[in-house]
Amino acid sequence: MDVYRGEHAPAHPVFSEGSAAKSVQIDEPLKDVQDIVYTEEDDKIIEDWLKQTIGSCWHSMGTCKMAPQDQAGVVDSRLRVHGVQGLAVADLSICPDNVSANTGATAFAIGEKAAAIFIEDLGLGQSP
Repeated sequence: MDVYRGEHAPAHPVFSEGSAAKSVQIDEPLKDVQDIVYTEEDDKIIEDWLKQTIGSCWHSMGTCKMAPQDQAGVVDSRLRVHGVQGLAVADLSICPDNVSANTGATAFAIGEKAAAIFIEDLGLGQSP
């Protein structure tokens, strides 16, 4: 089987000269390739690269979920924080679970609902 070894993209970790993990510059498959034995220095390079490169694709949400307090909820159905008078939360943190939709659309819906609740609570938008 043809085998190639080393970094294959500019974004991959760059290993020190002499490292068995260092890219080799040849134009043909290597013969009798042995598994790479990574050194502590190689491990450190990989760890640093991961810290600089890897991120989450999850949207931060659900940290103040809407649910009854006895179900670990933070806000009620009118966005009021349980046990704190005069404080409401109106962002993606109120979602009890991750949504299977565009989070921007979900945030807009929460904002529109919050506006309607606040207008109602403040008695605004009513004809005199």
